[in-house]
Amino acid sequence: MPIKQGKFPVWLNIFGDDSVGQVTYFIWKFQYKNQPGIKIHSASVLIYENEEKLAGNSGTNCGVISDELNVGGTEQCEKIL
Repeated sequence: MPIKQGKFPVWLNIFGDDSVGQVTYFIWKFQYKNQPGIKIHSASVLIYENEEKLAGNSGTNCGVISDELNVGGTEQCEKIL
C-alpha cells in the first residue's frame, strides 16, 4: 500500500571506491520525510519516462544513517544500481 505519492528531486552519483580501487557506481539518493505514523526501513519508488509511461521501480534503503526512519524524521534513502 503506498504511503506517500508525489514528485521529489533525486541525486545520481556515478563514482566510488572499493577494496581494489576506483570503480563506477550509479548511486541513486533522495531525502525523505517520514510523515505516516509508522517507522520505515525502505521505500519503493516508481520511475516514469514521462507523465504517463512507467519505466520501472526500485526499492531503496532508508536506513542509511540509522536502522530505521522514525515517525517525523528525515533521512537519506539510497540504492546502488
